[in-house]
Amino acid sequence: MEEQTPTEEPTAEQDSPEEIQPMEQQTFEDAQKCISEAKEETTKESDSVDDMQTDSKPAEQMEEKVSEETNDVEMDTNETVESKNSQEPEGPTAVEDGAVSNVDLTDNNDEKPEKDSDTTEAKIDKVLYEPKFVDYDDENVLIEIDHEFDNESEVVEGDESADFLKYWRTVSDSPHDFTSWTYLLQLVEQDGKMHLGRRAYNGFFKRYPLCYGYWKKFSEFERKQGNLPRAQKILERGVRAIPLSIDLWVHVIDFYTNHYKGLDAGKDKVRSVYDRAIKSAGEEFRSEKLWNKYIQWELVNNDWKAVVKIYDRAIKTQTQHYSIFFNDFKEFINTHAPEDWLEADEYKQRLAQVREAAAAEEKQADSKSDEDDTPPGDDDKPATDEEMKNIRLAVIKEKKEAYDETEQAVTKIWAFEEGIKRPYFHVKQLERAQLKNWREYLDSEINREEDNHQRVRLLFERCLIACALYEDFWLKYAKYMNKFDPDQARAVYKRACETHLPKKPNIHMQWAAHEELNGNTTEAARILEQLDNTLPGMAMIKMRRVAVARRTGDIKKAEDLMRAYVASAAKDKEEVFYTRKLAWFLFKIAGKKAEARKLMKDLIPKYKGDVRLYNDLVEMEFQSAGGPDVPTEEVEQLAMEAFDIALRSEKLTDDQKHSFSQRKVEFLEDYGSDVKRLQKAYDEHQKFLRNQKKRAQSEGLDTNPAKKAKTESSISVVGSASAPVANGTQYSSASTVSAAASYMNSAAQQAGAQQAGYTDPNMYYQQNYWNYQQKPADGTTAAGQYNYNQQWSQYYASQQQQQQ
Repeated sequence: MEEQTPTEEPTAEQDSPEEIQPMEQQTFEDAQKCISEAKEETTKESDSVDDMQTDSKPAEQMEEKVSEETNDVEMDTNETVESKNSQEPEGPTAVEDGAVSNVDLTDNNDEKPEKDSDTTEAKIDKVLYEPKFVDYDDENVLIEIDHEFDNESEVVEGDESADFLKYWRTVSDSPHDFTSWTYLLQLVEQDGKMHLGRRAYNGFFKRYPLCYGYWKKFSEFERKQGNLPRAQKILERGVRAIPLSIDLWVHVIDFYTNHYKGLDAGKDKVRSVYDRAIKSAGEEFRSEKLWNKYIQWELVNNDWKAVVKIYDRAIKTQTQHYSIFFNDFKEFINTHAPEDWLEADEYKQRLAQVREAAAAEEKQADSKSDEDDTPPGDDDKPATDEEMKNIRLAVIKEKKEAYDETEQAVTKIWAFEEGIKRPYFHVKQLERAQLKNWREYLDSEINREEDNHQRVRLLFERCLIACALYEDFWLKYAKYMNKFDPDQARAVYKRACETHLPKKPNIHMQWAAHEELNGNTTEAARILEQLDNTLPGMAMIKMRRVAVARRTGDIKKAEDLMRAYVASAAKDKEEVFYTRKLAWFLFKIAGKKAEARKLMKDLIPKYKGDVRLYNDLVEMEFQSAGGPDVPTEEVEQLAMEAFDIALRSEKLTDDQKHSFSQRKVEFLEDYGSDVKRLQKAYDEHQKFLRNQKKRAQSEGLDTNPAKKAKTESSISVVGSASAPVANGTQYSSASTVSAAASYMNSAAQQAGAQQAGYTDPNMYYQQNYWNYQQKPADGTTAAGQYNYNQQWSQYYASQQQQQQ
């Protein structure tokens, strides 16, 4: 089953009357047959069946109903709804929403025609028996998706078999269960019920549009029921979904050759379809089947000039059979007269060139003018065999130059093409060797020095048939296209996220980032919201939604999202994570510091052993202190409360409490206004140091203060490492490493200082350094040590004398 990437997503719009071109009127007998079939139809019909059968409502009402049904499709409901139609007519009398069947039984009145009151002739006048074929050569024509039975969650009770209902429920619950879809499609094909088949196929193509074989089956399913316009539309939807599918284009060409009955039916129409196919898929490396079919068709038409033009294009195209095309081309022109495959003007020009060259050669050989030279005005003289041979040689020589260029290009990519073993789509994983081959092939084409943009795009489109379920290739394609056109990159993201990778978070978030970078913040928010609904348990999606709202200036929306996430947290780890995020958001962004503190204080009793919560609370006080407009006493009091909560906790370890004690001394030294409180904090910290030293001695550990301080500096970080939320997403503490820890780590590099005890911040809070009551052994007062036994007045007097 081969697949191709859609360059244009099928749209859900209705065909407007202007987009439909009328076809030849059907015969009188066909109309009579149609009316007789309509008489036999059952009169017991539901409202929705009326819309699909002989409903005479205006087109505006039909479109309004389709719109309502489409809106119902968008609602994600798992409840089984009541059936609106237990039956649906089959065969040519059914008129579908968004498509025109072979018979349209609508008239210009709002009332249904009475079946028995009119004569046969009058009924024929009311019957518009015109199959509507659309000219899809016009690129502006939209190919729509049938929304008639798009609601997979709706199970219609009626003529569905038990097997159908079983498989339908399976694919509704698991839309990406490929095997169940194949069983369902097999079943509807065997049953032959049109409305069930359409429902199944349309649901399938919403998930797997790259399965070219099923587009063929769906078209044949409609054609065998007599619905040629629908079969035509299905094929056109298919080639727009997979424009590089050679086999599907061949089937499309066969349809227009054998079954198309439009007003423009004929050779010109078929030729235009061939040209569309070559334009879309002719550069596919394995497109020889399409080229050969086109050549054989023109040979049957005896259009030698067209054959040569096709060969000319094929020789210049990098395909697997480029050399075979060149050899066939030489054989063709050697077996046909040049005037048959050259345009008249070109033939005359080449004949003149051959004759001039021959005359010049003879003149050079004889050193005089040949009296038998063709006189001027005798250009209409028939060409000789030798002249025709020379014309052929000249043409072959020109084509040989193009052939040589193609050969050089193909030689560069041949090894990569040989490594492609599965060029079509399948849900099974590709081998690593093939994935590697695709990556190297793409890099090789991207890194070429010459302008290779169209070739790179073609290669990406080919790659994303076989690798449609691998998001790294989609990301690579979008990144490449963004260099040339952000809109084209957006189209790549849209195809990937909405069709092939609806549950891959990374590429959705990249798409949202792309939209935000290009100023479309509304679309970015929509993408993330939809992804959040699809994958409701992922923290990174939720936090990205908050970040987008915050960057757009909608602080209230960001805060509302955060509060909603806290309220909906189902597990303890999620509650801790989102509450911490909300607290820091309130503290730093919303300016609600009091509420942020309260959140943390309320959460700590519930999770007493989580050191990150204590760290957050303490870090808030560090960040609040030091401002010129901040009340010192108030901040100091709040900080002491935060430190006391940690130091009095029964769940924290001694090492963790030691870290908080150390930070408390640091805070009071840097920001405190009460030296007595500082002294008290220091004394309490000495107790932690002594206990730690005793514990280390009992365990036989090194008690060197400097090394011990380095060990202790990392304690404040304990518990702040990344931890997974329940859904597997990694997150890290926002409380940051304490200032003291970073202070110590940076100071450890000052190894060569003469007085390590005074220059190394690792010793900053150690006993010998901060013992205010102890003097050095030599009886002097070391720098930085204060003797608080002196009176404050004497102390300040001595300091002033030293300064003088």
